[in-house]
Amino acid sequence: FLLIYISMLSFSSLIGILNGANGFDISENIKPLLFALMIIPFSLFLVKIERVLLVTKLVKFSGLILGISFISILILLFYGYVDFSTIYTLLSSEANDFMMNDGENVRIFYKGFLYLNIAFIFYVYSNDKYKALILLFLFLSILLTFTRGYLLALVLAFIFISIIELKQKKSFYILLTIFIGIAILLPFYVNIIGERDSSDSMRVLQIKEVFDSITISSFFIGHGYGIGVPTRPNGMEITFLEIFHKQGILGLFLWIGFLFYMIFNYLNIRNLAYKKIFKPFLVSTFFVYFQSLTNPYLNNPIGMSMVLLAFSVLLVILNIEKKERMVQ
Repeated sequence: FLLIYISMLSFSSLIGILNGANGFDISENIKPLLFALMIIPFSLFLVKIERVLLVTKLVKFSGLILGISFISILILLFYGYVDFSTIYTLLSSEANDFMMNDGENVRIFYKGFLYLNIAFIFYVYSNDKYKALILLFLFLSILLTFTRGYLLALVLAFIFISIIELKQKKSFYILLTIFIGIAILLPFYVNIIGERDSSDSMRVLQIKEVFDSITISSFFIGHGYGIGVPTRPNGMEITFLEIFHKQGILGLFLWIGFLFYMIFNYLNIRNLAYKKIFKPFLVSTFFVYFQSLTNPYLNNPIGMSMVLLAFSVLLVILNIEKKERMVQ
């Protein structure tokens, strides 16, 4: 994995240099992608199922703490126990990853809210005592982020895993429940969050600029790192659009091929207990991929970390099953 990944980084950097990109722009593109090297410490730590279960607990606990902190701030602001201007100045600073509006309805966005959704996925597949209450709380927290992309990616992730496992009767009922829920709740939620024409139009403009810049060679190998478009000279909001622009079909093939590698091996896990352990990691990976259709997560440490953890967990399970087959 690392050999292919580093080779791809080097090749795309070379293409960028040949296309006139400067060193600073190339380094800005590469910096977040170097987080993939965390696969080494992840794999060194995740060497047995007990540690995988520990990571599962940490993901759930962290997401729950994140949700409690988020809701607590909203409650304190709503009842006036904390000063709005102080919190606004603190959270709206360019030095952090928070965004906060100063309108009539307070809205706080933090890139790490991705893990509210991932914790939700892990609790869905857990047997925790207060599972229903925790899921309700996390779902409310997700709704209060007022982020359409989260809900869309969450729904698509559950739909995708249900399609993969469509032979199971349970998956049919999950799909049916999802579609009924969307039909009932979506109109109300869209009405609450209001129009997002400016952000939508910006994404459409980026798509147009990328397609306008396509050449025969760039279609296959991209323009290289450090080469952007007029509205986004560095990073783009749509992850796969940026991958296509800078690495072409080759880059898309590698990232999508990596996902299908995990799906293929998940379907071939023999031990049902191991499959159950890996399932929330896989569905969370789906979520990161689908969320990356609208926001930069897959090529960012925040989203990449979950994908790398899922890959590391899969390697542990495949290794254990291989040893078990040898013993048999």
